[in-house]
Amino acid sequence: MNSIRPTTSVDAPLAAAATLGLAALAVAFLGFSHANAALLGGAARSSVRAAEALPRGLERDAALARAQAAAARAVAAGPMDADIRLREARTLYLLATTAAVDDISEPLLDAASRAVGAAEALGPGNTSAAALRALIETARNGQTANAAARAAVELSYARPARGSEGALWRIEAAVRAWDALPTHVREAALREACAQAAESPAGRQRVGVIAAIRPDVFAGACLAVPVKV
Repeated sequence: MNSIRPTTSVDAPLAAAATLGLAALAVAFLGFSHANAALLGGAARSSVRAAEALPRGLERDAALARAQAAAARAVAAGPMDADIRLREARTLYLLATTAAVDDISEPLLDAASRAVGAAEALGPGNTSAAALRALIETARNGQTANAAARAAVELSYARPARGSEGALWRIEAAVRAWDALPTHVREAALREACAQAAESPAGRQRVGVIAAIRPDVFAGACLAVPVKV
């Protein structure tokens, strides 16, 4: 005897209701997941900004380690979010290149490169990803720009920046690769640095840190211009 009960006219609406209920639960779960990833991504961003503001030393190293832990939690919650992967990459780059110990960490640079690659795959043409790629390639080459770093800086200036943070990343990338860059990219980087410095005291402070990498680049430039109020 066939034990499977035939579907009746009563069963069909129940099955449809169950399907709709499951779909609603899935949508609600996705909404929660996105919100959670955004929250954790914001926490990671705040953590790395706070760490970057500290002077080089053990306290900064500890703050960057906390920022990396925050970035890892954000990546776990939102692995398909390009901005979160870039936050992870930036933190790993800073851990690799600005620790209290002077040596650059190749394993951390490799990890940063993988995170940038994930962001590039999620959003081709991302100017912030290109800026971080340039910074990583320059660091790999003894803080001297190679062809890959130059190409990445030029790509980062091919489109508008993704907010002030993305602008600052590509200004730094340009300054570190300065001698290898064509004139039009240098001019674009200086204009952007002046705009960021004039925007707010925080922007001036961050541009000042970048300017200290190559004071000759900013000689007679815009850091004396009053900040907007």
